[in-house]
Amino acid sequence: MTRTTTARKSDKATPRAAVGVSDMVPMPPKTFRHKTGGGTLDCARSDDLCETTLAFIRTLRIPEGPLHGQNFNLAPFQEKFVRGVMDPAVRTAMLSVGRGQGKSMLAAALGLAHVMGVSDPQPRRQGIIAARVKEQARISWEYMQAIVHLLPEEEQALFTFRQAPRLEISYEGNGGGMIRAVAADAKNLLGLSPTLIVEDEFGHWHPDKGAQLHAALETSAGKRQAKIIIISTSASDDTHPFSAMLDTPPPHSFIIECRAPLGMPADDLDGLKLANPGSEFGIGPSLKWLQEQAEVAIQRGGQALQGFRLYSLNQRVSDVGKAQLITVDEWQACEVNTGYTGLIMAARESYISGASGIGELTATVQGCISLWEGAMALADVQGTRLLTRHVMALAARSVAIRGESVFLIRGDRLLSCADWDLSTRGGVPRAYRVSVAEAGGNLAETVLAQEVLHFKAASDPVAPWTGSAPLRRAAISASLLHEVETALRDVFRDAPLGSQIVPLPDSSAQDMEAMRGAFRGKRGATLVIEGVAQSTAAGMNPQLGQRAEQLSPDLSKAMATQTLEAARDAVCMAFGVLPGLHDRAAQGNAIREGQRHLATWTLQPLAALWAEEATAKLGTEVFIDCLRPVQAFDVSGRARALSTIIGAMAEAKAAGLAPGDVNAALTLVNWGANDGAA
Repeated sequence: MTRTTTARKSDKATPRAAVGVSDMVPMPPKTFRHKTGGGTLDCARSDDLCETTLAFIRTLRIPEGPLHGQNFNLAPFQEKFVRGVMDPAVRTAMLSVGRGQGKSMLAAALGLAHVMGVSDPQPRRQGIIAARVKEQARISWEYMQAIVHLLPEEEQALFTFRQAPRLEISYEGNGGGMIRAVAADAKNLLGLSPTLIVEDEFGHWHPDKGAQLHAALETSAGKRQAKIIIISTSASDDTHPFSAMLDTPPPHSFIIECRAPLGMPADDLDGLKLANPGSEFGIGPSLKWLQEQAEVAIQRGGQALQGFRLYSLNQRVSDVGKAQLITVDEWQACEVNTGYTGLIMAARESYISGASGIGELTATVQGCISLWEGAMALADVQGTRLLTRHVMALAARSVAIRGESVFLIRGDRLLSCADWDLSTRGGVPRAYRVSVAEAGGNLAETVLAQEVLHFKAASDPVAPWTGSAPLRRAAISASLLHEVETALRDVFRDAPLGSQIVPLPDSSAQDMEAMRGAFRGKRGATLVIEGVAQSTAAGMNPQLGQRAEQLSPDLSKAMATQTLEAARDAVCMAFGVLPGLHDRAAQGNAIREGQRHLATWTLQPLAALWAEEATAKLGTEVFIDCLRPVQAFDVSGRARALSTIIGAMAEAKAAGLAPGDVNAALTLVNWGANDGAA
């Protein structure tokens, strides 16, 4: 967005639309007019001073950079801004463009023109260049000093540079002038009567201190009718004083604001041209370079993308590093894509459910997880040293419980991530915001997808960049197992197991109460004592029921054993563990078959997927084998098979078969070289 506006003393505060601005379309130059009580009159513009100032700036030479030594070449927006500053009706001029668009150069040139009396002939001129910190103020001061050193020697002799106690530049010619560089502190302005005020990068001053300094500058400007020039990139939000001044201009103001619309892609050429109007005229970075940086920022996402939008696209977005679930681009997409929030919630719900499933509290689940963990820790890894046994065990436990595991690649080791968010393009992760566990608190970091290993299991079709835990996929079975074991725990904790109702002969109430007190609280003993007389009073025959009655619940009628076994078997199958592996009567063959089934159909496919991920991210071929280390095969059967194969090879040799023919035959039974079998 590019706009040029004026506000007049008699104008009331007007909303943004009333300023005559289109947020999307650049405004053409407009005639500056001044309202009075009797009507509207044309402003008298000092054309001579304006043209003289422009001619003077064009004679200055660039002190640094690739164009060092060449004369200043003003872009159209810079010339327009100088003309606006020189308008007698303007008291406050504001310029907001992207980084590297010659803001500091223009501020230094205007300051130098003023201190030398080119743009303001009054004697004893006093200029102020205010910045957020002293270091920033020194940059402007040193830039102006560098420009002076390229002036003719007779002009240089009229300048005096002071660095202590203040950063000042004095000029002895044309009535004398002085310009001082100060930090954003109102106490630095005591005793000054400025004739020109330049506020450098006002949009990035501290809001409170910046507002105080600007108020002090405005007050001091009234002494000698000083002009205020504010040059800055956009502030990070609409509440900053600079944003408020742009949206509600003060009286007698002139504004040029160049920024890309917020909904436009970061690498859009039109948006880059809007925010960087000098790039087409050789000022600052080229449009090609900006597009390349935009693509890098899009890939990195997070803070990198926010910073590019703030500084290069001049948009009002924050670049503060915070743990964000979605970026500004993704939030903007929510306005046109009603399904996006549903996708995000589905992905996060899948992750949370897998991480906190109640079934994982049971011994059955922990036993299955231990099998995963042990098998992956024993796996043979070829092609990299990063996948140590410790890393493989961590990955197996995390995938078994959460459905996925993320490791940050850092040099010669992998860092386990406690939590993460990611951004995608085309369903493929492009950047991660990871949280690395530390003893003193987690460390958040934004990295590219190539910098992490993301191991997954059973990816959700709704969010294929996430994994799904076994308990998440078998939530009903996990819940049933949890409820059954919880119910059994409650029974054995609270039920009167082994307790009885014992009838006793008639006795006094005191004796009966003493007898009850003697047994009360003794679990597994007599809890209730009933006298014959009490039974008679209750309408029962005192001669009947003269035997102890058990209070222990009859769990056989609830089929607790069968239900518990069925739930355990279902959960085991969700983890790829055959229920027979936990059978106490299982023999060696059954145990071996359970191991083979787990390694062949569950763990080895996962290992192959993880190997693909490691190969893509580490740049070397990685192979993970779970079958050989866990001996997941019939040893005696393979021994017999080996004997048969050797005999077959001897027969093939005797028959004169070529090695290729022999290998082709072996490949048919998954024994040939490079047959693709694990």
